[in-house]
Amino acid sequence: MRKPLALALLIGLAASFTPLAAQVAEKNPFPFTPEAIFAGATLPVTEPPPGVLWDPEAIVPARPAVPESSPGYARFSSDDALALFPQGVGAAGITPLTPEGKFKLGFRRTFYPVPLLAAAAGAGFSMLVDSDLDEGYEQGFDGFLRRWGARVAFNGTRHFFGTFALPSLLGHDPRYHPSNQHDFWDRVGYAASRTVVTRTDQGGTAFNSSNVLGLAIAAGASAAWARDQDSSGAEALARFGTAFAFDVLRNIFKEFFTQGD
Repeated sequence: MRKPLALALLIGLAASFTPLAAQVAEKNPFPFTPEAIFAGATLPVTEPPPGVLWDPEAIVPARPAVPESSPGYARFSSDDALALFPQGVGAAGITPLTPEGKFKLGFRRTFYPVPLLAAAAGAGFSMLVDSDLDEGYEQGFDGFLRRWGARVAFNGTRHFFGTFALPSLLGHDPRYHPSNQHDFWDRVGYAASRTVVTRTDQGGTAFNSSNVLGLAIAAGASAAWARDQDSSGAEALARFGTAFAFDVLRNIFKEFFTQGD
C-alpha cells in the first residue's frame, strides 16, 4: 500500500515542478553554461516528444564556442584549481608524492640516461678547459672518469637531500609544475622563481628550502672528492652558484618544452 502512495506522491511532485522549472529556464538566471565551461563542447540536444511543451534551448541556451586562439581563452590547469580550492589537492588533479615516489624521482634525476649524459658532457668540457692538469684530475680516460664521477656524486647527493629526504620531511613537492601563463616573460619569471618557490603536498606554496639546502649540502660534501685546490669554501660556494644558475635554466626549459616532472 505504501509503494503506490509513494509513487503517486512522486508523480504529483514532478507535475507541480515542471511549470516552475520552465519559468526559471525562461529567466535564465545562471551566468554560465556547460558550453562556456568546456570551451565549445557540444551538448546533445534531443527533440521534445509530441505534446510536451519543453525546449532544451530554453534551459541550455546556445552560445558561440570560444576558440583557443582568442584572447579570452585560458587553459584550465592545476594552478587554477588550487587558487579556487587551496586545500583541494584532489580537486586540482595532482596526487602528492609519497616518500617512495620522491626517492624514485631523485634516483631518476641522477641515474637515468639524460642526467648521466649531461654529467658526461660537463666532464668533457672540464677536460677541454683544464689545460694545466690540476692535481687530482688528469687528462685521458682516467681523468674523464674522475670528472664524470664527481658530477654524478654531486647530483646524487643533492637529489638525495633536495628531492627525497628534505621534501619528505618538510612536505614539499619536488616536481616542476608548468604555469598557466601565456605571456612569454611571465612564463620565464614563473619558471625562474620555482628554484626558490615550491608547491607543498597540501597544494599551497612555500620557500623551496628543500632545493636550496640540497644544493648547499651537495656543494659542501663535494669537498670530500674534489681535487685539493677545489676543496675550499670559496670553491664550494662557486659550485653552489653554478648549480643554482643551471636550475633556473632547467626550469625554463621544462616550462616551454616539457610537461614538468
